[in-house]
Amino acid sequence: MTEAELRKLVHDGENICVEFKKSTNEITKNVYDTVCSFSNRDGGIILLGVKDNGEILGITPDAVDRMKKDFVTSINNGQKINPPLYLQPETSLVDGRTILVIQVPSSSQVCRHRGRIFDRNHESDIDITDNSDMVYQLYARKSGSYFVNKVTRFQLDDLRSDLMERARSMTSIRSSNHPWKSMSDEEMLRSAGLILKDETQQLEGITLSAILLFGKDSTIMSVLPQHKTDAIFRVENLDRYDDRDVIITNLLESYDRLIAFGQKHLSDPFVQEGIQSVSARDRILREIFSNSLAHRDYSGGTPEFIEGDVFRTVVLLTSVAVEKVGPREKTQVTTQVTTQVTTQVTIADTILSFCKEPHSKAEIAEHCGYKNSKNFTRKYLRPLLDSGLLAMTIPDKPRSQNQKYITVHTQ
Repeated sequence: MTEAELRKLVHDGENICVEFKKSTNEITKNVYDTVCSFSNRDGGIILLGVKDNGEILGITPDAVDRMKKDFVTSINNGQKINPPLYLQPETSLVDGRTILVIQVPSSSQVCRHRGRIFDRNHESDIDITDNSDMVYQLYARKSGSYFVNKVTRFQLDDLRSDLMERARSMTSIRSSNHPWKSMSDEEMLRSAGLILKDETQQLEGITLSAILLFGKDSTIMSVLPQHKTDAIFRVENLDRYDDRDVIITNLLESYDRLIAFGQKHLSDPFVQEGIQSVSARDRILREIFSNSLAHRDYSGGTPEFIEGDVFRTVVLLTSVAVEKVGPREKTQVTTQVTTQVTTQVTIADTILSFCKEPHSKAEIAEHCGYKNSKNFTRKYLRPLLDSGLLAMTIPDKPRSQNQKYITVHTQ
């Protein structure tokens, strides 16, 4: 990487694929945690000799060769990193200081450090070893193809014919001549790619997708015991919940129950579109629940729900989530997949909307879903302050003399 590229990385701060480590004289243990989490997620770049806040300290000159050797030895040690990785740190100069650059690719296998499994979430390396659901999702992402395309030994009798009939009715609403209307259940499943052949086992059968969509509850739980959607409503009791619906059923009826749960607890203010009244609440719920259910096993990060002038829901997808579903034909039509529900609102828009009333930097960062307020200030607040869109003010509320508090408001 060039010095200009490295300087930009440092300026932009840490994120899901960039990590700074102070390590100036030795490789610290948490470096290998990050190697493991990057390998398990989407890969990333580790810069040694840089503090969390972006200050470039540089590596002690006498320690450079030793640190490179120690790193290579450790990641090739199967008892430390399993499976062993073959990476080589690169020496670079930034502002006259030596740093080590480690580029970690995404691995096709689940990586462990000292027997522990780490995954990447925003700017943090998360130990997920004891979280069975997250470990399961990680293995599903590493499967190399849609996990729900896995062929099972279940038969049509294990599915609910009433749900398949419902699917026919839903397609009829969109097209009165839809071919599913004249197909048998088996023909419909084949046309939707829900009956496939596993070439390695020479086995043909219905897929996990078919079971999740049309399976009986007992069938679903026998093959996917971890399948659960937990709807929680918190207003008064933030430590626990005010209402809850634990949903363990097929995806079609899961969607119905989630919509009903949202309608039960959320008001539906009047919104006019042209000359018609529309339900903004139901449209928002539809986007959130349909995308959450469809992408639950393929998300490349935690979904973001950002409220502003435009309500925005972002579901980040891994590469496996945008592959073609169903059998592959010799002539394959290119399919465009949307990886974000909508992107009308930027972080800057969210900040400006939130800061119509004074707030601290920490409050603004938390509102935008960022834990590290230092990086957030450098990346988002400082440009707005420098441009004059935001201005520093004296806090209106009384604070203790020992507590530093800086408020920001729009000019």
